[in-house]
Amino acid sequence: MRTLTEEKFDSAISKGKVLVCFSSAWCEPCKKLIKILDDIEGELYNMKLYEFSIDKMDKMIDRFDVSKVPTSILFEDGQEIRRFVGSKTEKDIFKFLDV
Repeated sequence: MRTLTEEKFDSAISKGKVLVCFSSAWCEPCKKLIKILDDIEGELYNMKLYEFSIDKMDKMIDRFDVSKVPTSILFEDGQEIRRFVGSKTEKDIFKFLDV
């Protein structure tokens, strides 16, 4: 899974389906979720996956109303479709992504 920067954020989510996991280096549930997303990324042919670190990114936290990590937001063509907070199982992630 690729790491997303603030500078590249808008262009990365602008086309197609994109899942962004807002996380932090100190967050154990984030590490668990990132591992699961890394494992399933190859099965998601029609979607891009990114990790975005919220550390020292207050502007992005406010912009997307992220109050807890991990928060995963699914975008389609730049618009938020839905989100989940916390870690999930692989099965629950596939269900959330509707794949």
